[in-house]
Amino acid sequence: MRGGLAVLAAAGLSLLPLAAAAAPQLRALPAWEGAVAAGRVTEIRVTLRSPTAVDVLLSATTPLASIEQPLRLEADTPTDVAVPVRVDGSGIVELVVTGAGEPVLRELALSLHKPGITVVAFDGVTLPDALSVGAPAFAKLPQAYESVRTVVLDARRYDALEPAQAGALAAFASRCGRIALAGTNTVPVRLQEAAGCGGRFVRAVANNDDLASALDSLGDAAAMPGPSALASLAGSGSGLRSWWSVSIFLLLYCGVLVALGIRRASAAALITTTAVTVALSLLIGVRGGSASRATWTVMHNGSDIAREATLLRISGTGRGDVAVATGNTGLLPEAVSGNRANLRRGDDGEQLIIPQRLFSVADFLVRSTRQVSPPLQLTHEGGQVRVLNPGPGTSPAGLLDWRGDVYTLPRLKTGAAWMPDQPATDVDQHSAFRLWRRQAALQEVSALLPDATAGDNAWLMLLPAPPNAQRAAQ
Repeated sequence: MRGGLAVLAAAGLSLLPLAAAAAPQLRALPAWEGAVAAGRVTEIRVTLRSPTAVDVLLSATTPLASIEQPLRLEADTPTDVAVPVRVDGSGIVELVVTGAGEPVLRELALSLHKPGITVVAFDGVTLPDALSVGAPAFAKLPQAYESVRTVVLDARRYDALEPAQAGALAAFASRCGRIALAGTNTVPVRLQEAAGCGGRFVRAVANNDDLASALDSLGDAAAMPGPSALASLAGSGSGLRSWWSVSIFLLLYCGVLVALGIRRASAAALITTTAVTVALSLLIGVRGGSASRATWTVMHNGSDIAREATLLRISGTGRGDVAVATGNTGLLPEAVSGNRANLRRGDDGEQLIIPQRLFSVADFLVRSTRQVSPPLQLTHEGGQVRVLNPGPGTSPAGLLDWRGDVYTLPRLKTGAAWMPDQPATDVDQHSAFRLWRRQAALQEVSALLPDATAGDNAWLMLLPAPPNAQRAAQ
């Protein structure tokens, strides 16, 4: 099935530049030839060209998210930028360029597909419900692979990818995406090195007749925790607790007034004093906002690629917009529970702009990968489990799950090894422990450790190397 694309003019507007003397020309091309699943991120490749040097603001908007990006256009020089967009069930994306004459508007109607698209860039093979594309349709942004489950391509198409496209495909491999290199016995070194989950989901298939069965045998990586699971780690947020403190303060304040003989005070004085106190309290929180994060990381022994899911929770402490730095990840967060993700890029980096009100809670989910050295080596061979600290430094204490039993994993000095002996009888069943046990039920062996490299409220689930990890390069 081939994704269709319709490029429409916004109502009442021409597709030509609205101000011929000053407005830039705009060309927009979506990744995957416009194919996307509702609620997922894809990419719009925008090319702008202006007759004069000018600073403009490019905005891409859907009902689920918006992104603003300032750009400097040089005279008669095309400027290319890949913009992430998260589409809803309408598939509509609106692009607006302002700052040079009249605004330039475009509306794109993308082709909606079910999640888990199979992308094929290889001649001579037919797969059920696959999307056939050429190398130019491949995404440049790693997050634009959210709708994709499987990529099948040959060496010629792989070599034809632009550097950014090859990098995005490598990032897809690092998230344990399914990739089949058709018509070859080898996997490109870059994909081998980038592949997460021990490389078990990246495969070279020399015989085209074996392609369908090879894909069936790949399976899928275990899903990362979703928003509801991570919400148990994030807690209620310090912002709500602080405002309950303010409420309690006001009650105590009124009580003290009564105790001091309020009957002798005038009603006007009481009303004025209380109103001033409340107004000052609200004014303090007008531009405020309390942010908390909870991060869950999963990685395999022998790999330095980790998958991450982070829930960012903003607790409202007043009225107005809150700007939260995102760390310049280039990722468009997923708004949870009816919120909307508004990302603003500028000289001060990327910021998530969140409308808030008193006692409001806004959650945003970010899925990503990162390169990190595992704190421990966890092996499961010959019916034995062994944990080694390769160093440097002493490892944190944690927990080990082996065949459903929980063991206390002690702190280990550099070079020290440990093997489980007796299951623990008294374990603090905190929220991270409960989430880990649900995730560990899918694994024979796993360890849980606090992850100081990802923040204060962050946890690492460490797994042994997959049994068939070495088959990735075959």
